[in-house]
Amino acid sequence: MPVGNLMFKIRLLLAGWELLKALQTKRGVERFSLQSAFYKSQVAGLATTGAVALCGQIEDEDAISPVNDISHIVWGVKAFEQNEVSLKYTGTAVLLNQSAIFSWALLHELFFGRAARRGETGKSILGGFLVSALAYIIDYHLVPPRLKPGFERHLVPRSLFFIYVILALALALGARRTD
Repeated sequence: MPVGNLMFKIRLLLAGWELLKALQTKRGVERFSLQSAFYKSQVAGLATTGAVALCGQIEDEDAISPVNDISHIVWGVKAFEQNEVSLKYTGTAVLLNQSAIFSWALLHELFFGRAARRGETGKSILGGFLVSALAYIIDYHLVPPRLKPGFERHLVPRSLFFIYVILALALALGARRTD
């Protein structure tokens, strides 16, 4: 990777961080909490990874393959053949899933975090479903095949619906209420 390209990416990352910090407060009012976004991303990441594994176990008595499928983003089609826990495939899949979930948690926190912290569960759940629907649309209709989650190769559509419902609920209910 050329040094200029790397420097551009570093500057872009730093600019994004500054934008997040600026968005966090507006006129002294906390709009969202990075800590809350991180916390809910951990809850949602564990919940969705568990949901993927559960669906794989129910459908095919194989909880690991659908999880490993996520790592196809890094390792290519070889990941679709992996049915055992490994640092290379399972570890990569979990890291990729957590990273993606963190972006969805940030979005939920930005638009619905204040409602969640106030205990406005209905608004938070609605936000969870809106963010989850957006995640589905992007995952399956806007990104190239190499960037799709991959677990759809082992799971039926009803399982995908279940996984995205779990994402919605985990985003909505995974936040801590602060009064």
